[in-house]
Amino acid sequence: MPAFLVLSFWVLSSVASSQELGQGALSSGLSRGRVGQRIAAVTEHGPQARGSELATLAATLASPERDLRLATLDALGRSTAPEAFEVLLAHAATRDRSALADDFETSRLLFALARHRDARAIPVLAQRPCAQTGSATLRARIVGLGRIRKRASIEALLGILEALPFAERQQHLQEFRVSMRVLTGADAGHTVEAWRRWWRAQPPEFAPSANEPELAGPEGARWRMEWRDDTRLAR
Repeated sequence: MPAFLVLSFWVLSSVASSQELGQGALSSGLSRGRVGQRIAAVTEHGPQARGSELATLAATLASPERDLRLATLDALGRSTAPEAFEVLLAHAATRDRSALADDFETSRLLFALARHRDARAIPVLAQRPCAQTGSATLRARIVGLGRIRKRASIEALLGILEALPFAERQQHLQEFRVSMRVLTGADAGHTVEAWRRWWRAQPPEFAPSANEPELAGPEGARWRMEWRDDTRLAR
C-alpha cells in the first residue's frame, strides 16, 4: 500500500470507526466497471464524502487511471471535510518522484491543497522552481499561494518569482501580480523588483487582512472564476 494511503487511513480511522461502514453512493459508483462511471461518481459524491466513504475516495489516488485520480484531487479540494485536506497533504508528502513529471496532475494537487486555505499547504506550494518544474505546476504555486492569506505566502511568492529566469518570470508575472494584489490589497506595479521594494517598506507586523479585497475588471473576474466553487472562510 502506498505510504500516503497508510497516513490517510490513519487520519480517517477515527472518523470512519464512528460511522456505519455500509456501502454508500460513492462506494457503489466506484464499484462499477467503466472508468467514466467511476469518475462521475467521484465528481458527484466525492466532495460530500465522510468517514469510510472518504477513505474509499482517498484510495482512488492510487488508481492507475489518470482521469480518475484527477477527479479525486478535485473532489478532495472541494470537500468541506477537514480530513480531506489531511489526505491531500499526506499525498503531497509521499508522492513518488516519477509522478512529479506529470505537470498537469501536479498542478491539480496544488490547486486542491490551496482550496482549503490552510497555512500548512504553504511549504508545499512555496517550493522553489527547478529545471523540471512545468508551467502548469508553477502557475498553480503562484495562484495557490494567493489563496492562503498569510504573511508567509507573500514571502514565498517573491522568492519563487525571483528564482525564475527572466523569460519564465515574464510569463508568470501577471499571475504573480494578481496574487500579490489579493494578498496585500495594494498594487505595487508590474515588476517583481517594484513589489520587493514595496515589501521592504512594510512594517514587520504587516499581514494580509482576514478577507480578500474585491478586484475589479478582467483580473478580478478571472480570479473569481478560478475559485468560483470555493465559498469557505479562511482558517
